[in-house]
Amino acid sequence: MALISDSMSERSVKVALLLAFASGVLVGWQANRVRRRYLDWRKRRLQDQLAVTQKKLDLSCKQKPQETLETKLTSFKTELMGLHRYIKKIMFFHT
Repeated sequence: MALISDSMSERSVKVALLLAFASGVLVGWQANRVRRRYLDWRKRRLQDQLAVTQKKLDLSCKQKPQETLETKLTSFKTELMGLHRYIKKIMFFHT
């Protein structure tokens, strides 16, 4: 090997390449674990928000007269559909 200096042997180059590859695999694995933890946390948070919104919807259906109920229902449905889309997106990226 003409490109390798006398002080560096072929074995030391192979060891350096192996260490670089192994550290890349380890860093990638840890990054994926952190990403999955974040996605799990985000999924739980959005599901909690969805549960709170559904509870609000149930309470508003019981307490309000029919005229304002339809406008409230429309806004809550819109909010629920948005949260549902986020949860679906997270489920898609989570798998």
